Amino acid sequence: MKKVNIEIQLLAVPQDKIRGIPIYIIELINKLEKRHINEYSYSFFDYKKRRDNKRTICSYLDGGYNYKECNDLSYRDIMDAILNDNHYLYGKYTDYFGYKADIYHFPYSGHLPHNVDGNVVVTVHDILPVIEPFNIYFTKEQQVRFDNSMRYIANHKDILLASISNATKDAVIQHYNIDESRIFVTPLGYNDSLYGVSKEKDVLKKYNISSPYLLYLGALDPRKGIDVILKAFDRINNKDVKLVIAGASDSSFFDIIREVSCCRRKDDVILTGHVSEIDKRDLMANADVFLFPSLYEGFGLPILEAMASGTPVITTNVSSMPEVGGDAALYIEPGNVEQLAENIDFLLMNKVQCENIILKGLKRCKEFSWDRTAELTEMIYEKFL
Repeated sequence: MKKVNIEIQLLAVPQDKIRGIPIYIIELINKLEKRHINEYSYSFFDYKKRRDNKRTICSYLDGGYNYKECNDLSYRDIMDAILNDNHYLYGKYTDYFGYKADIYHFPYSGHLPHNVDGNVVVTVHDILPVIEPFNIYFTKEQQVRFDNSMRYIANHKDILLASISNATKDAVIQHYNIDESRIFVTPLGYNDSLYGVSKEKDVLKKYNISSPYLLYLGALDPRKGIDVILKAFDRINNKDVKLVIAGASDSSFFDIIREVSCCRRKDDVILTGHVSEIDKRDLMANADVFLFPSLYEGFGLPILEAMASGTPVITTNVSSMPEVGGDAALYIEPGNVEQLAENIDFLLMNKVQCENIILKGLKRCKEFSWDRTAELTEMIYEKFL
């Protein structure tokens, strides 16, 4: 049995920030713990315990897990060191926690320490901070920090990578010339105990939804194609359907209120803001069509969640989306408003074809699970034998 330490700093955030990578960390850890293959510990920083990070983290994970807390440094110290491409203030990464593991797993690639004393696995979700035009949505510091970490990985051939999709793997190889033999694909899963075809209706009253509706659910930022959704919504033939946009905006580059105000059917657009996991599930299950015309995704987890909810999906034919959706989704070219409008009309007017897409989605989503993610991850750990 190996000792594996996983850094969980990204879980020290409020509930409305738990999506994407934090969800991956939570689901992966819970599955790894249930498998009992290795001895796991979880590290994080909290200078003089000022932020009470352990309490926040334990609201997402079992409080009885083996936590290793460093109170001599803040995580800002770590990020500044990476930004300047140097080591920390003293010693090795292991010194900060007084604990030596066989393997150290960093479940995100943007903040990789440069002085880890042990075998290292890094999960790469995407390389957005260094891909034009998406890098403009990251600060200069974020871009440099990410690039420094990835170049460090590229130059240290003993570091192994877990990639959440083949699309991300290909991007890493192309951009950083990392040998393919060091990168292992560990696709994400979905919470099959939460998502299903049960259509609880209380959520409709909560958000004042009284008609059939199209749904976008996710982060509100320029990459997600929400402007394309709004333009397509103006063009569809069905004028009885509403458009629900669920999610919170973290981007100063995207003003959802302004975008909606430019829509001719703005009175038929419902903005929910951040939604809980339960509301997210019920919004997915009750939607007539799920819209996900993203320009780039490392994986595209909402596609799986919508399929598991029995909701047909329209997404784009780039990056990881076809890899996730397979033959169980309809695809458009990125930014193609006309194609999106036509596909929406097709699904709304053709119930037999719509049901066929739904059945394919229910079958497709079963090919992905967090148990499989954990199993594939542990197979990477075995490479260090």
